[in-house]
Amino acid sequence: WKALHKEIDLLKSMAKLTASYYGIVEQNALPSNPNEVPPLPRTMSEITSDSYLLLSDLTSNFSKPCAIDIKIGRQSYEPGASDEKKQRETAKYPSQYEQGFRIVGARIFDSDHPDSDPDGFRQLDKHFGRALGSRDSVKDALRTFFTSHCHAAVYNESIATRSRRAMSSQSLASLTSVDQPQPKDTMLRTRTLSNILQQLRAFQRWFEDNKCLAFYSSSIFIVYEGDPNSSNKDLSNVKMIDFGHVVRQAGGDPGYLYGVKRLSNMLTEVLETGNDCKNR
Repeated sequence: WKALHKEIDLLKSMAKLTASYYGIVEQNALPSNPNEVPPLPRTMSEITSDSYLLLSDLTSNFSKPCAIDIKIGRQSYEPGASDEKKQRETAKYPSQYEQGFRIVGARIFDSDHPDSDPDGFRQLDKHFGRALGSRDSVKDALRTFFTSHCHAAVYNESIATRSRRAMSSQSLASLTSVDQPQPKDTMLRTRTLSNILQQLRAFQRWFEDNKCLAFYSSSIFIVYEGDPNSSNKDLSNVKMIDFGHVVRQAGGDPGYLYGVKRLSNMLTEVLETGNDCKNR
């Protein structure tokens, strides 16, 4: 009973790491109007193979959501998987055991990029992530994801904000003048990265406390505001998604914990590099 009680408490604390849960719905019962609330099953007997968890939209509070799906863990198959599945999953990304995670997909707001869609987003699919064989290439991909591509006036405005106390109003106006030519520039989102690293620490603490559950083929979903002109430009969110392969496992999930630590270490290195460049 003590072990079960501890598992229940552990799952309750996990709610902070996941999207808000609204219930279970049938796929064919979803309303055509997105603002309409779908009907929920009244009893457990109404839950079928066509039922789905209804979770909150993690991108709804962002005007230009930059999002990345990162599959966490040293393997993406359960311990009891067949040899065929083990080989198939390992072949998707042979470096996953060493890296501890892989990038499944990403969307970056960069309206001037030639590969951007009509809404201004670049889409990076699973093949992009699988091609990142070395640690440096993974870190470069993460740096790219957390880099905003903006006009110089926007970039300089962020610098000016940090330096406002040390500058006269006249020099500040000349720095941010929109009458000057506006070339494209890049800016590492250091404040956003700091916020995300703080959120990842909660994941690390949870998996350090977890001694009974393992999450295979589960992901961490990261989203931040890609519009540097937004009043919420520092807004970010980190949540766990995909729970289709969770098993009870003595000792918890060292592979997931390893992946979270590796991801945090890489993001810390990206942040420190950005701070070094900013302070030169």
